[in-house]
Amino acid sequence: APGCSSRGKGSAVVAVWFGAGYRMPNRAMAALGEAFVETHLRIIWYLRPEEQARLRTLYSPALHARNVLVTDYSHMAAVLEHPHVVGLLTDGSSTHVYTALWHGKPLLAVALGLEQRDVVAHVERQGVGRQLSRDHLERGLSFMVEHELGKLAGSSGFAKRAAAIGARLRALRPTPLESAANWIEYAAAIAPSPFL
Repeated sequence: APGCSSRGKGSAVVAVWFGAGYRMPNRAMAALGEAFVETHLRIIWYLRPEEQARLRTLYSPALHARNVLVTDYSHMAAVLEHPHVVGLLTDGSSTHVYTALWHGKPLLAVALGLEQRDVVAHVERQGVGRQLSRDHLERGLSFMVEHELGKLAGSSGFAKRAAAIGARLRALRPTPLESAANWIEYAAAIAPSPFL
């Protein structure tokens, strides 16, 4: 995974990945940039090229910090497999949360919409991560971001619980993907129905 072994202050890496549908407000982007530059962690921050251009005008130090790699490389699973990656800062989409947990990585999750509140609350209840308030993020409170990142990376409890859940998910037979494929095959094989 790019950036996992060649840059930064320490060996712990946090990946940062927000869904393509979220246009981060300027204050939030600047706050993340500032928090990432100030943290002791290494950061791999996934931003589309147009977002990188916006970051350049909002908080350019994040593009030049030794511990921050800003990239548009977008293979989340490959990055999460790397042993130096200790967590994922992301939105509360079930896809991002499930992918992180499949790989045994704890999360710092932001509920961006009503449909994500339950997912993010579940992350906290299961002890596999923490919640970052959307309000704190979008008001530009960089110290809150840095504080929560430190708690996420500094807790062996989050990592142990996420690793245990990941191991259980990977051990499922059939896998969730195989189960979905089986249901599709089943639905396609039954007699034509006016409801399908």
